[in-house]
Amino acid sequence: MPPVLELTLDQGNQVVLTCPPRMAKEIKRYWLTFDAKSVQRPLVCEMSRKFDLVFDIRSATVTPQLGLMAIELRGEAKVIQSAVKWLVRQGVQVNPI
Repeated sequence: MPPVLELTLDQGNQVVLTCPPRMAKEIKRYWLTFDAKSVQRPLVCEMSRKFDLVFDIRSATVTPQLGLMAIELRGEAKVIQSAVKWLVRQGVQVNPI
């Protein structure tokens, strides 16, 4: 996502273009549990395309019936919360580590 630019006037009425700092990035870790239905979908890939965050799979065990994954999400707190809610709506059990 490109940075948001702001136009302001300085004391001499000159236009100043600034780029305000972005929201602070956070790192959150979760255990994801996929049931037989959700394990068949590439949900982590879908999540990464839908939300502006970075993921790191720390550990995973997947069978046709069950998937267990330790994942680290990096991004703005609100974006991480939205991604977690989305995963839950897709049938994934999400627990903080």
